[in-house]
Amino acid sequence: LPVGGSRRVQMNGSVLLVDGQPFFPRAIEYRGEPLDLLRRLGFNTIWLDRLPDDQFLAQARQADLWVVCPPPTPARLDLPEEPSPAVVPLGPQYEGVLCWDLGHDLDEGQLPAVRRWAQQLRMADRAGRPLICHARTNLLAYSRAADALLLDRRPLGSSLELSQYSAWIRQQPRLARPGTPVWTTVQTQLPAEAVEQYRLIEPQGAASTGVQPEQLRLLVYQAVAAGSRGLLVLSAGPLSADDPDTRFRAAALELLNLEMQLVEPWAAAGTLVAFVESGDPQVSGALLRAERARLLMPMWSAPGAQFVPGQSAANNLQFTVPGLPESTLAYQLVPGHAQGLKFKRVTGGTRITLDEFGLTDLVLLAHDPMIVGAIMQRTAAIGRRAAQLHLEIAATKYQRVAQLVPALAGRGLLPAEANSWLLNAQNSLRRGEQYRAARNYAEAYIEAARALRALRLVERAAWERATAELPAPTTSPVAVAWQMLPAHSRLTDWISASRSGSNLLPAGEFDRLDALIGAGWCNWQRAPAGVATKVELSAAAGRGGGLGLLLSARAESPETAPAVLESPPIVVSSPPINVQAGQLLCIHGWVKIPAELTAGVDGLTVFDSLGGEPLAAHLHHTAGWQRVLLYRVAARSGAMQVHFVLSGLGEVHLDDFAVTALLASPAPGPGFGPSADRRAALLPLR
Repeated sequence: LPVGGSRRVQMNGSVLLVDGQPFFPRAIEYRGEPLDLLRRLGFNTIWLDRLPDDQFLAQARQADLWVVCPPPTPARLDLPEEPSPAVVPLGPQYEGVLCWDLGHDLDEGQLPAVRRWAQQLRMADRAGRPLICHARTNLLAYSRAADALLLDRRPLGSSLELSQYSAWIRQQPRLARPGTPVWTTVQTQLPAEAVEQYRLIEPQGAASTGVQPEQLRLLVYQAVAAGSRGLLVLSAGPLSADDPDTRFRAAALELLNLEMQLVEPWAAAGTLVAFVESGDPQVSGALLRAERARLLMPMWSAPGAQFVPGQSAANNLQFTVPGLPESTLAYQLVPGHAQGLKFKRVTGGTRITLDEFGLTDLVLLAHDPMIVGAIMQRTAAIGRRAAQLHLEIAATKYQRVAQLVPALAGRGLLPAEANSWLLNAQNSLRRGEQYRAARNYAEAYIEAARALRALRLVERAAWERATAELPAPTTSPVAVAWQMLPAHSRLTDWISASRSGSNLLPAGEFDRLDALIGAGWCNWQRAPAGVATKVELSAAAGRGGGLGLLLSARAESPETAPAVLESPPIVVSSPPINVQAGQLLCIHGWVKIPAELTAGVDGLTVFDSLGGEPLAAHLHHTAGWQRVLLYRVAARSGAMQVHFVLSGLGEVHLDDFAVTALLASPAPGPGFGPSADRRAALLPLR
């Protein structure tokens, strides 16, 4: 960005242009950090929740940072829809504004006011800056008022798989005006609900509330591959804080920003050509095209990575890329070096082989020497800093994993190979530092990646053993992240030392309509045009010969069935249940989904008001009846509810749901958690 002088911002279709050049915003929620720090960390945009004064805008411009913020408040937005009154033109002090933010979590009720606000802005802002907003409903109408939409979905620590998250990003533009660009948020911290449960279960615990660097990487790569034209990093606290968690988070974000500089031409203005499969069913690559070059972005999408990523590595991984010109060459982009790759013309395209692949990768496919030379220069320019950051991240993670290994091993949660994995990580870190000292930054970066792979083996093995007997990881609110496993073990101890109390949920057996109505069960049916919904008691939905609750949402005609549903057609909510602060509660019941739910990635969502939607159970299809089991601790006395949300098309059967408080739970004592023979305590209560 040039400092000083006039800068023109405009939209050209879905591409954001700054002074006529495609621009990919790498934005962060501003939390009061020094602006030069954010620029050093690689951000080019800051996102404010208020309109800044002229002095702040001047400082941001001096720091070479764009600003996204709310526009000046318009007058009399409460007027009924009519021609907007005259507005005062927005002056040159706003030249540092990249986009105007029209609001977050917008719904139907705010649409008329936002429309009038957008109309006033377009008249007042002669520079024609784009408008962006985040809407929860009616994306079509909001995309007509704004120029771009912000998508906010936070899958880390939830039961939404990262492959489903990627599909969700690709689906949302289909609900908007054709060609509307989308930006996506990047989650950097665990769900607040999981953090609250952790602090209730382990009051003296000090686990990090941040997500793993590998998870950040997967989120960013998934978003870019799905067509996002900008990123907004969510941040609950300033990156200038000096605690270990913040330093770890800042290093991971800086490294990603460096790597995003390599992919900026494709992220800002590229088009998705295809998703290319590999020889491994868990690895696919997005093929992006921009001008005269293509970029292949392979990434690992193994189940459960939103909780704890696995090793996610392979050797001799092959991709057959269609449609490449004969003169195309392939280069693996590693910070510090662009390595030529083996390739071969085969039926269906060009087969490219990656000798060593881990988690994500970047492959340049080009024949123009100028393009190849420019990308090689970028790769070399970031090598020194990228290698340093990657080694720092790997060394910090090694320390964190090593601290927990003795306790985990003592509980039977680690295999015998864990010590050799740690040794491999240690050796890779040592070699990486040697390469860095020799200024071989590409090899230093690769050794850091190898160290992280070995550490992920340890993390994933412990997590898989800890959650092996759970119906789903979200059964335990503290089994959703590696660093919370000590609290999960403490919860297992608590459960094993308790007995089940009486059922607190009335009419959850779904046998009598009058009992459901009398208890206060509610359902909302908001079917879009062409979809028929039904909520009823049915013998077909009964598990043991009685009645059960049947939820059904079906297209009235197969020819007009919606490909994606914007809002859930059916929501069923239990009556409020009084709970006491500190109570350990068990929510359990049975679900049967005879056929795969379609028209969305969420399927059936079962969640409670204590753990919230982030800790929900997502189900799409079951082999017969499947147990749903959720353990939660009440943070405060009051009412809680259980919700069943059908977000797709299909049929769901529910039966025998109950909420029980576990009684005579002792105060948590010293120690790490349950012994191996106590893990059965997390089996479903009967």
